[in-house]
Amino acid sequence: MPNIEEARAGIMSAHHSAQQGLAELSQAHSSLEDAQNGLRHGTEGSNQPEADQAHAQLAEAMNKIDEARQQVASALAEFEGVATRL
Repeated sequence: MPNIEEARAGIMSAHHSAQQGLAELSQAHSSLEDAQNGLRHGTEGSNQPEADQAHAQLAEAMNKIDEARQQVASALAEFEGVATRL
């Protein structure tokens, strides 16, 4: 079993990794928004069902990223609680 300092260091390393993941999720969301805007602009006035389907799939992917960001943010709060109690 690690001593308190080793445990705290491990928790802080995990916290840093989770923060980095959260930033990367935000970047992915932004990239998908850009893709969706480009698709919307490029298919404006089109009746292609594929364009509507692609738009819906991008929206679903962004929703899932939002859910993942919420989960990671909750985990980060838990990390802080654990580190405080050491």
